[in-house]
Amino acid sequence: MFTKGNKMHELGTDQTLSHADIAQKRADYEAQKRAERQEAIQGDPATKAFDKAMADRKAEAEAKAKAEAKAQEDSERAARDAVWAERKQRALHDWQSSGGQPEDFETAWPAIKEKLLTDEVLARQRERADKAWRPLSL
Repeated sequence: MFTKGNKMHELGTDQTLSHADIAQKRADYEAQKRAERQEAIQGDPATKAFDKAMADRKAEAEAKAKAEAKAQEDSERAARDAVWAERKQRALHDWQSSGGQPEDFETAWPAIKEKLLTDEVLARQRERADKAWRPLSL
């Protein structure tokens, strides 16, 4: 396709077109050629292999990220469980020091744990309130 003056010569036809029509036809032709080139590229076995390799890499990266997040979560959970196991041992020791029996402790542990959590929350709230009212110069 080529233009000559105000005429467009394409496939043996000769018709008078405006500049806008010529520009539109040229844009359509170029878009068609781009689509054909893209289709040829997409049909190429090397391109298909590359696309598959990239999809596999992306899937591996997502699986790795998910596994790392799960490992981090498991690690944090294990750390919390270790802290609570230590607190439970201290509470059991205190319980026995006060004359309590270990069998009774197991039934009382949920209430003791709730009390420990409540005390922790209240302590943090007091600490935040103290910081909020503390002068900046200190």
